[in-house]
Amino acid sequence: MPDDAIVAWRRDETAGAGQAATLRSERDRFVALAFTWGEILFELDSHRRIAFAAGLTGSILGLEPDELIGRRFEHLVDDDDQRQLSAELDKARDRGRIGPLMIKLQCRDDDSKVLELSGYYLSDRPARFFLALRACSVAADGGAKDRCEVDGLFTASAFAELAKQRLSDGPAGRDKRMTLIAVPGMDDLVGRFDSQRGHELLGLVADVLRGHADGGDAAARLADGKYGLVHAADLDLAELRTKLSDAMRDSVPVGEGREIGTATMSAEEGLAEEDLAKGLVYAINSFQRSQRIDFTVKHLNRNLGSLVREATTDLGTMKRIIRESRFDLAFQPIVAIDGRALHHFEVLSRFHANPGESPYRYIAFAEEIGLIVGFDLAVVRKTLAWLDQHLDLAYPVAVNISGQSITDPRFRESFLGMLHDCRSSPRRLMVEMTESARVSDLAAANGLIQEIRKAGCKVCLDDFGAGAASFHYLTMLEVDIVKVDGPALRHCLTAPKGEAILSALTRMCEKVGIECVAEMIDSEEMLAFARRCGFVYAQGYYFGKPTPDVACHLPAAVSAV
Repeated sequence: MPDDAIVAWRRDETAGAGQAATLRSERDRFVALAFTWGEILFELDSHRRIAFAAGLTGSILGLEPDELIGRRFEHLVDDDDQRQLSAELDKARDRGRIGPLMIKLQCRDDDSKVLELSGYYLSDRPARFFLALRACSVAADGGAKDRCEVDGLFTASAFAELAKQRLSDGPAGRDKRMTLIAVPGMDDLVGRFDSQRGHELLGLVADVLRGHADGGDAAARLADGKYGLVHAADLDLAELRTKLSDAMRDSVPVGEGREIGTATMSAEEGLAEEDLAKGLVYAINSFQRSQRIDFTVKHLNRNLGSLVREATTDLGTMKRIIRESRFDLAFQPIVAIDGRALHHFEVLSRFHANPGESPYRYIAFAEEIGLIVGFDLAVVRKTLAWLDQHLDLAYPVAVNISGQSITDPRFRESFLGMLHDCRSSPRRLMVEMTESARVSDLAAANGLIQEIRKAGCKVCLDDFGAGAASFHYLTMLEVDIVKVDGPALRHCLTAPKGEAILSALTRMCEKVGIECVAEMIDSEEMLAFARRCGFVYAQGYYFGKPTPDVACHLPAAVSAV
């Protein structure tokens, strides 16, 4: 806005001394109350220009209050958030309340800061917006890590904290719900398009979710095709599902829709904030890792109090599993593709609690609640004891160690101590590092990996290809073996460039002295594909299922397959 226009506008604002005095009195009351919540206060006129500013504008925005008077508030907001803010202010004319929502403000030093905004719209003449802003607890570093780059929705970790804040917000929180939304096959759908159109589709879905989210922002992309939403209790979920399906149908050339699942949770009155947080994290993580969406949606469609009780039960179960070693070891062979020579065994866990049930749920839960170091050490202890009882076994065995444990000092000390004390040669033990995407300090992880290798154990990077950062891990971590993720291998089998990409990977690994294992080989077709791609070793049901009886996998049995 030109300076002369600002001066003229200010002159108009001072007209009517009696009315100004009344407004000033009301403003003083507003300021006194609003500072109990916010760090910056704004009053906007009906044209959304700043009529009043107070608070820590200098330290947060780089502009003093008097420098902000007359500016359009939306011009302070980052381009990506302007549409969201404008829509929220428009809706406020009908409902009065504004936010809470997270917005990114541009500062004088070309930096940006994410703040939480709340406020009210008063329709009295002259109409006014009253806004309060404060530092956002889920975006302490400016918010970049808390939002997905493609669609601007919150990440899973930030969403859990945000949902806790909204659902524990006194009486207002009891009128809100958290809904988890599953769109099966969303990643395949996006993959049909080029990058731009795929991003546009994700943006359309994000716009629909934000349009129904509490404060216009309480929505998250938790995983491919999996979303989270905090919303008003009276939200029509059938209408939401229809809008999401329509948004995708309009984007797909063949005009297909999607069967969308939703699971809604509420916070019980009197539920402690700590328990609420536990229930939210448990629900979100269960949803993220689930493979059967139909089961998960039905399982989670209840109140958070029951999920807290379930999480507490699982916690007790996991502690008993660790304390009493309530699991058995099962062995699956890894063999040479040509000649079927046995190379080594992978050690897998089978829990006593629910025989036949996959251990994945318990292991993932242990990672979520911080018990994985204890469990990994229990598996190592039991495996080393087994090796001491089978000194005649000529093949090494590999234990799975979480990426979380690899960077934990407690694990390092205990693991190296157990290696030193065992009767078996450390060369009979191998380590497979799993969940590498959870490793935040790759340098620290590589430090322990080199100590393990120096002690005589080979180290394998597991699940390669399961995350976008896999190549980064491969460059940062010096390992002996790489195991390519089974689902990634299957995807490459049908992808036009899949064979070329995997062939390049195996050639690269060969040049740097790393052996490659193809996982989940369960057919002659998959075996032939792995051979064409240059894999030397393979693992899967085609060669044998995990079993406690290692004898059935020894050379005579394997060669007969």
